[in-house]
Amino acid sequence: MDAIKVHKHYEDYAKKYLNIPNVNFEGLDPLVINEMLEALIYAYKKYPELRNVFCSIGNFEDLKAHFSLAENYYEEMVTESESDMFIIWSLLNRKTHNNFIGLSYSKNLVGKTLKEVDEVTCNDAKRGLHPQSCTTFKSSVYHEIGHIFDFILRLRKDPNFLKIIHEKYPYESMYTEFSRYSITLEEFIAEVFAEYMMNPNSDEFVNKVGKYIDRKYEILKGMGIFNINEIYWRHIRRAEFESTYARSK
Repeated sequence: MDAIKVHKHYEDYAKKYLNIPNVNFEGLDPLVINEMLEALIYAYKKYPELRNVFCSIGNFEDLKAHFSLAENYYEEMVTESESDMFIIWSLLNRKTHNNFIGLSYSKNLVGKTLKEVDEVTCNDAKRGLHPQSCTTFKSSVYHEIGHIFDFILRLRKDPNFLKIIHEKYPYESMYTEFSRYSITLEEFIAEVFAEYMMNPNSDEFVNKVGKYIDRKYEILKGMGIFNINEIYWRHIRRAEFESTYARSK
């Protein structure tokens, strides 16, 4: 099977079974794609509401195309790092304040084999940049899902959640003791969540944070706060219609 057919197979799978409307895996090693999808499938099984969250998976150019398509409605909230291989993006509607969420892979991931990607990830964990169990590409996916839960569940604004963190790390400057990537509270939350997902025998602190996220997810999952890609479609179609109408005048 040639590369184009392989990529289309994976893209069709993500659209059909993972409920992601827009998918582009161009330039990615099929084994990297498979690793990404395996991580998402596991996360979907643990948190089924995630199937209503993702609006897109693609490269950084795809991300910018979304912003261009909806430029009258959204603000850009992400930039591409020279080091990151995977990022989360969000589109914010200025009028309704709805947020649309997607995953984007950077140019650093294109053309890399899974072995090369995992070697980079493993070396980063060994030198303390990421938690000790975050040694494969799957941990990058879980890190981004940690950002999603932080955003949707408003973890940074939750005093009970923050109490758990501050019992162990009273000051933000201490977060880098967990991992050197944890330079802010939001990155710290994502790093802890990635470790929770990667390590079934995580320590007491990580387990306490993860279980709190699990409980809050269970409480709020039926309230519609995860129904993001349905709203996304309505707004993108509106933007497409208005763009077409403007060109026809």
